[in-house]
Amino acid sequence: MEKLEYGVLQLLWDAWTPSQERIVKSSDQDFVIAVIKQLLEIKQHLNNVCLEPGSYEKAMNEIVDIISLSQNWLRKFGLNPDSITALIKDRVESRYVGKTEEILDKYEWKQ
Repeated sequence: MEKLEYGVLQLLWDAWTPSQERIVKSSDQDFVIAVIKQLLEIKQHLNNVCLEPGSYEKAMNEIVDIISLSQNWLRKFGLNPDSITALIKDRVESRYVGKTEEILDKYEWKQ
């Protein structure tokens, strides 16, 4: 496999490396619950946009947390930055390129 750059995601990877043992022992259910909690926190921040200054920024931070959770879930499966990069590249080529409108329609994305 060619060496691919992991870019800014390497910062997230490195931050979580001290907890790798605990991450790989986690159950899939742990990750599902964490993602659901993050989504609920995003919704809460967006519901408070008119009431609470900084709500968009807080929502964006929660979205970064979901990226981090997703990355750690892949770590649990034994992937590393190079294999995650390759996985993303393959997924983009096989799923997204030329198909984004179809994907938006599938999830009933509003215009």
